[in-house]
Amino acid sequence: MRIKHVSLRNWCQHKKVDVSLTGNLIGIVGKIGSGKSNFVDAIRYAIRAEHERKKDRLITAGETTGSIEVHIELSPNCEISVFRPLKGKNHSITFSDGRPEIQGADNVNSALLDLLGVDKTTLDNIVFVGQDEIGSILYCRDSERDRLAQQFFGIDKANRIERIISDRLNRIV
Repeated sequence: MRIKHVSLRNWCQHKKVDVSLTGNLIGIVGKIGSGKSNFVDAIRYAIRAEHERKKDRLITAGETTGSIEVHIELSPNCEISVFRPLKGKNHSITFSDGRPEIQGADNVNSALLDLLGVDKTTLDNIVFVGQDEIGSILYCRDSERDRLAQQFFGIDKANRIERIISDRLNRIV
């Protein structure tokens, strides 16, 4: 699975955004408040159809409706387009390989998770890292590296990584 394109219409501060994504690792860079988190939230919403805020609060101020469309490559021979309106019930999945379109929020929700082969928690594994922190983790003191690792990966994940590294170092020594 690879996300290839994202189109946002009146999603939070994004009135009209079309972004093509290339590669398997994507970095989103921008100033504070520019909408990086909202861009990622839009992708989550397209896949999960859930958000902490009410849909009306996701629509750009002064607008009455909005939408998200995400193009996902399932395989080299099949791409799907997931359309999620912020008002109305015209949710849909269209297929590039000629399969019939899936319509309706409930149908799209269940079909999408099956098509992607994931559960709803998969997208919770996104990590936000400040630009200056990427380089600093390579050149900092051990205590600072520990703090940054805990921030990047969460305390549990950092502790697990530390145990794995310690075990491997002990085996080498």
